[in-house]
Parts: sequence; C-alpha cells; structure tokens
Amino acid sequence: MLHREYMPWTLKTLSTSRITKLSISCHRISKPTWSAFLRIVVLPHLEDLEISSDPIFVACTTHPPFADLQHFLARHPGIRTLCWEGVERFQTPPTIEEPILPNLSSVKACSTNIISLLQMHQSYPDTLTRLKSLTLSTGRQSHPLIYNPFDAALDHLANFPGKDIALTLRFICSTGMSTWFARHVALGKDNSSLSRLTCVSSLFISGEFAVGIETSVKANLPTWLSLFPCLKSVSFVQILHKGLELLKDEEFLEKIVESCPQIKVIRDGDLLKTYH
Repeated sequence: MLHREYMPWTLKTLSTSRITKLSISCHRISKPTWSAFLRIVVLPHLEDLEISSDPIFVACTTHPPFADLQHFLARHPGIRTLCWEGVERFQTPPTIEEPILPNLSSVKACSTNIISLLQMHQSYPDTLTRLKSLTLSTGRQSHPLIYNPFDAALDHLANFPGKDIALTLRFICSTGMSTWFARHVALGKDNSSLSRLTCVSSLFISGEFAVGIETSVKANLPTWLSLFPCLKSVSFVQILHKGLELLKDEEFLEKIVESCPQIKVIRDGDLLKTYH
C-alpha cells in the first residue's frame, strides 16, 4: 500500500476513511516513503496508533524519521493509545518541539521515546494530563539490558505528577535482568529511583521471547517491590518461572506481604491473591 505506484490511492483512501486504529510495521519501508506518508496523510478519527519494528533485529535503517513522526502526531490530537517502538534510535532522546497528544492515556515505547514524552511534559506541563498507562520496553532479544537509558526513563517518570499510573516493565531479554534487580535492591530506598515513583500504583512485570524469572530475581523481588512507595498491585504477565510457581510459594508470598504491606493484589497469569 505504501509502494510509490500505490501511494496516491493509499493517501486518498485513508484520508477519506473513518479509521480509528492504525498499525504499521517499519520493515522494508524506505525513509522517503515514510516522509511522504507521515507528512501528508490525515486520519481525523484516529485514536489508536501502533508503529513498530521487529524487536529481533537490532539494526534497521527504515524507521520513520522522528521529525516526520512528530509532525504526524501533532496533526492527530485524538490519539489515545500509542505504541511507539519503530522510530529512529538515538543516543540521547530527541526533543519534541511542540505540545502533542493531548488525549494520550496509554503509551508503549522504548526508553528514549518515553523520555522524550516526559521531557515534553516538563516543558509543557499541560500535556499528558490523561496518561494512565505506561509500558517501558527494555533491551532486545539476545542482548543484555542496558541500565542507563532504562533507569533514565524511570528517573523522568519519578518527576511526573500524575497519579495511579499502571507501569509495565516489558523485558525482551533476560540477560542482565537479575543484575538490574539486584542493583536497585543494593541502592535501597534512599538512592533508588524506584522509591520516588509515587505516581505508580499498579505494576506489571512482562516477559517476551521466553523471558523467565531466575531464582536470584525471585529472591530479590520482595525487597525490590518494597522500593515502590505507593504500589497497590503487582502482576506477572507472560513470565516463565523456570519451574517456580510464584503464587503457590507461600513463603515467597509471605515475604512480599511482610515487605510490602500496601500491596493488596498479586497476579500471576490467571492466578490471583488478594490481601486486606
């Protein structure tokens, strides 16, 4: 549909449609094509946008240019749900030059894109006022978790004034995962950025590509969870346990309840434990 020969038809068809959800894969789409599409098309009813690439591939030269994507987002204020994982990769988060996405309630993105959005809020405090769900994707398959951008995103979230945010930490690769958990436990409540996440009331720990909770991660989980000051519920989603049934381990649950008395709900897939 985005081939040069079909582009005029595609742009005309989309612009006259009542599309509310748009999903685009970055694979094998050239940057000139991206620019032509994102700079021209207007979808007045768009509410749900997904721009993504295959997380298996580390190097990809066909992501949409950031400036063109920003231009597209600025023209679509009705977007409520955004999956933003298929753009150019930067060493430092790019600056969003104007307030965008006034109705955004849910975002799923990598560290640098999350930082760009939260920095926009710092520059324009009236933005992101409806944000209730944030998914932070970490690492890439077969590549270790890189601490700095991940923790930088959490540092920025710690300064966000919102309330009752549902935070999902989506681990794509388990390499380095146990070290990261242990690192925050060692930092403790005085030094870990997790202890400043007062906006987070629900936490989802999600795995991709057979990511599992190692024994060392499980041992640190109760103390690690206690770092979140306002956490009321924690859920484990698509996480393999290496034979460890989290909610069938009474000793493990007792440690969580003892360390985190404010947590009232613990979920593991279809299993649920509630505390009063």
